[in-house]
Amino acid sequence: MSLSPPLSPAQKTALKTFILADAQMGPLVAAQNESGAYDLWNVTANPAFTVWRSLVSLKELGDNIVATDIANMTAVNVSRLDSMFMICPSGVNASMADRRAAFADIFSGAAGAATLAKLTPLWKRLANRTEKFFATGTGSDASPATLVVEGMMTFNEFLDVVHG
Repeated sequence: MSLSPPLSPAQKTALKTFILADAQMGPLVAAQNESGAYDLWNVTANPAFTVWRSLVSLKELGDNIVATDIANMTAVNVSRLDSMFMICPSGVNASMADRRAAFADIFSGAAGAATLAKLTPLWKRLANRTEKFFATGTGSDASPATLVVEGMMTFNEFLDVVHG
């Protein structure tokens, strides 16, 4: 899976500078061991860096909604939930604060507490090193960052960065 969107020339330059300055990766690239450098780069960020998910599928969402919470919802909140599913037919972009807030409102109070407790961690995931490098925000579990670039860098993309 390649990066989305593709890196701009400025992003490639910034990333190349970072990789070549890294104490482990820089020497590997200089020794033409790009494969070794790529293996060090293309992993989950360490320490952990949490980001908002850009797509939570409707299946995932449905699997995490507690059926008794729906039974206890007001008619207004059922209508709001229906509306969210209609405007997000491919899934919910959890990086959008208004989408998270809408679900928090729909499942607010005792009637939706179990679902809300399951949705909160569903909105988040850990970033890889490329995603972390370009993300905006703190990246803590309490305050996830927003992705600018998403996906794993392919080996060809990595070569383009370090030699392009």
